[in-house]
Amino acid sequence: MDKYFLLLLSAFLFASQVIFTKLFERSNGSTYAATVRFSLVSEAVALVILLCANGFRVEFTVFSVIMAGALAVVCVLANVIGIKTMSLGSVAVYTLFLMLGGMIVPFIAGAAFLDEQVKIPYIIATVLLGGALVLPIFDKGERQAQSKKTFLLFLAFCFVVFLLNGANSTIGKFHQVDESKAVGTTDFLILKGFFGVGISGILLLFCKEENKYKRLVSKSTLIGSAGFAVVNVAATLLQLYCAITVDSCLMYPLVTGGVLVFTPVLSRCIFKEKITALVAAEILVSVVATVLFVF
Repeated sequence: MDKYFLLLLSAFLFASQVIFTKLFERSNGSTYAATVRFSLVSEAVALVILLCANGFRVEFTVFSVIMAGALAVVCVLANVIGIKTMSLGSVAVYTLFLMLGGMIVPFIAGAAFLDEQVKIPYIIATVLLGGALVLPIFDKGERQAQSKKTFLLFLAFCFVVFLLNGANSTIGKFHQVDESKAVGTTDFLILKGFFGVGISGILLLFCKEENKYKRLVSKSTLIGSAGFAVVNVAATLLQLYCAITVDSCLMYPLVTGGVLVFTPVLSRCIFKEKITALVAAEILVSVVATVLFVF
């Protein structure tokens, strides 16, 4: 199947995962206990799906185990911090930082360490996407809706999310291109799932919340967490599959452009978030930048 279609499909799924995260935050809040529940349930559901798809078998190498452990730490932190970040500001701005990290960090890493070709259209498109990503930060309505302290805290958390998603994409890419040491994509994600469940389970032990184990299977927890897990597994499998043959300089900016288009539309349909002139401009610039990556 055409690699561009697969990448845009993964972009739609990644945008959907943001929506499920917001649905969870609205129903459960953003306390430490709630974020850990989200991480544990989403990791567990994803692990079960992957084990079923792989016939309850898993291969491993030392290299893949180390990379999977590193990826699990990053993903658990991203889940915990991401929900807290969403409680402080808009879905659109959160997504901007999330996708900017997922684009810029692996772009630089691929060019610096993997000798990937950096074409002029890629550079122009990346600059355009970077500009599109920062536009909503200048939205006066967003700043006025929060206190100065909350807005600054929101931006600080967004920067952490930027780094975590960048690390997520980079670890996945570096694992996939080292085919002599790496296991298959599904096996790699299963290994990451075992680590993710283990780390989240340990964190849950330190949660001081009534009925914390009962709440793991509550309706409000399962809708957001399980929904997130399903679309995340599908999106990640598609992206890692493409990562084997598609350069970081092309893949991550293309996915970013797609997410920047899909997220505001989904947020508008589900949460009734207004698509401002700045967001509309962002979508337009993203479409132009995405087209440049085809060349």
